[in-house]
Amino acid sequence: MKKTIITFIVLNLTFNIAQAQAPTMLWESFFNGSLTGKDVSNSVVTDSAANVFVTGSSFQTFSGGNFTTVKYNSSGVQQWADHYSNTQASYKNYGLKLVIDKWQNIYAVGT
Repeated sequence: MKKTIITFIVLNLTFNIAQAQAPTMLWESFFNGSLTGKDVSNSVVTDSAANVFVTGSSFQTFSGGNFTTVKYNSSGVQQWADHYSNTQASYKNYGLKLVIDKWQNIYAVGT
């Protein structure tokens, strides 16, 4: 009996997934730092106006990487990019997490 129930659940989930619509891409955008290096996103949030905020690291002004946060509007157009870098050779700069509060303030946390 247990085997039949589990099989039914698996088949039902498979059927529901197969019937789901494929997501539609609304827009895509790329941020590429001006220096050679691997640009990485670590956190993404949206606000109530459908603006998209991305934080991570980019090689924009410092060869060790920058703590970079970028804002895109709801159409995918970049609004601004902000960079932080500590130029000491042993430091790595990464945006790790974005948080949005109930007043729509954006907080970027990283190293």
